[in-house]
Amino acid sequence: MRESLALHKGSLAAQDLERLIDQVHFFGFHLAKLDFRDHGRKLRQIFSELFPEEPFEKEWIVRKILSPVKIRSAALSAQSKDLLEQLAALRYIQDRIDPLAAEDYIISMTEKPADILMLFIWLNKRD
Repeated sequence: MRESLALHKGSLAAQDLERLIDQVHFFGFHLAKLDFRDHGRKLRQIFSELFPEEPFEKEWIVRKILSPVKIRSAALSAQSKDLLEQLAALRYIQDRIDPLAAEDYIISMTEKPADILMLFIWLNKRD
């Protein structure tokens, strides 16, 4: 491309090409980087559906993360299943396409550590 631009008097385009090459070198070749976003309320909802009798507390969730027991997701609501499908899509993009194409999972309106820890239960224990 550089040669063609030089031969055909494309000096302005050559500058753009050099900038693009630098960006690809530093950030990778992605048309767009995906951020996955959800509301903390959705993670709390999954917790209440999976563990209706258990307290939504950091200590209990950490014990669950460390236990060898798998979690069954068959009885989840459509909204909860949708969130879990988004997480599966994020994992698919990272594993099969490029880990840098979708790095961030942003949880808004978190109120306490349990909000984020709930995500780890699902990521480590799904059936």
